[in-house]
Amino acid sequence: MLEYSEFREFVKGNGLSRQNRYTVELALPVSLVNVSSSTTQRILPLLCRSVSVPGVNVATAPVRYTGEVIEAPYDRTFGDANIVFLVDRQMDLRYLFDNWIHIIQDPGKRTFGYYNDFMAPTISINILDKRETTINYTLTLFEAFPKTIGDLTVDQSNNEMMTLPVTFNYRYYLTKTNPNAVSSPTTTTPSTPWGSGTFPELIPSNLQPSFPENLPAVDALETVNLTKTFIPEI
Repeated sequence: MLEYSEFREFVKGNGLSRQNRYTVELALPVSLVNVSSSTTQRILPLLCRSVSVPGVNVATAPVRYTGEVIEAPYDRTFGDANIVFLVDRQMDLRYLFDNWIHIIQDPGKRTFGYYNDFMAPTISINILDKRETTINYTLTLFEAFPKTIGDLTVDQSNNEMMTLPVTFNYRYYLTKTNPNAVSSPTTTTPSTPWGSGTFPELIPSNLQPSFPENLPAVDALETVNLTKTFIPEI
């Protein structure tokens, strides 16, 4: 059992992450770069007031096995990323996102643009150490675009800074940690994969997992193992 003294020494030696130590890097789509203020593009990461690092969900389906019901995983889904931006006096930030939405759908013709024209190649969220000199953790969203642009609130009785919440959808994300900032992982014995041994062939074909065949090359990020899980076909 972990003693309090061990916990105290761990916190003293390793520290705890703080919410206000982060940076955001946005690689805007080329079609948006051509119609937006260059100044706004440069300061856009600094206008990020808060960021919600998205989570991941594992979808499961009940499978009956020897009188018991087991939840078998068959898909992985990602949550949306939420970023709250500070709005500049000239409203260039709001204008940038207006243009982004117009690239997704033409407001006059009501036609939708091509996917490659409106998706941002990457949005990276970096978690920094206390001194803001080392990146301890990076989460990079791939092929992102604004799904929801929130309300701008104005109020005569409120003199607070104006903010703009934006919800981003994306295809997937990858993470990277600083090997010098984390402890070595504990070695564990891998469990038996689905479909091996004597596990019955009971998972319907419509619940079989699907994986992208070719993910774009990722520089400076750890390789992710996308080996298909062995689930037997019926």
